[in-house]
Amino acid sequence: MFDIVLDLRGLTGPELIQRAKNIAAGVTSEAVFAPLAADVTALNTMITSAEALQAAKATREAAYRNAVAACDDSDDEIAAALKVIGSKVGTTATTEAQITAAKLRVKGKPAPKPVPGQVSNVVLSFGDEEGELDASWDGVDAADWYQSRWTADDPSSPTAKWHMLSTVKKSSLNLSALPSGQKVWFQVQAANARGQGPWSDPACKRVP
Repeated sequence: MFDIVLDLRGLTGPELIQRAKNIAAGVTSEAVFAPLAADVTALNTMITSAEALQAAKATREAAYRNAVAACDDSDDEIAAALKVIGSKVGTTATTEAQITAAKLRVKGKPAPKPVPGQVSNVVLSFGDEEGELDASWDGVDAADWYQSRWTADDPSSPTAKWHMLSTVKKSSLNLSALPSGQKVWFQVQAANARGQGPWSDPACKRVP
């Protein structure tokens, strides 16, 4: 009795099929293996089915490659057509407003910034003097400046009295003349010429 090695490791689908065909032919060629005829017949049926599936897979893969190539060609044609239209718009327009209305922009002018998103990671820490806190937060890419405010009231209350602070361009701020010993809540929002983002979640700290 022998321990048999099939050598199937790492074979691709087509390679496995070929290996199976070779083994089936080899077993059939030896009379001593005649009792395995039913097993070999079943294996050959599986091989025939697998070959049909592999052929169908190859057809689908070829169709997919052709479809991708066709899409790429179509994209190139659209891009070329848009370049022609853009050039003609540039020579036909008499005002920049007409170009904007055509959903285009004049070369050299950057695309407008979006309205900034919400500021995050707002942190309050003790300042150097009594009644002072230092605030910092993560900068927002689209922000040109930051607006901030603080309150000693419940920040979720619609009647909370908010004290607006001066705008800053950096992502930090010193708060002074705060009520010593009281808890205060601080919020900041990013802004630019397009508008203001939502207020940050309030950060809380007791004033020294």
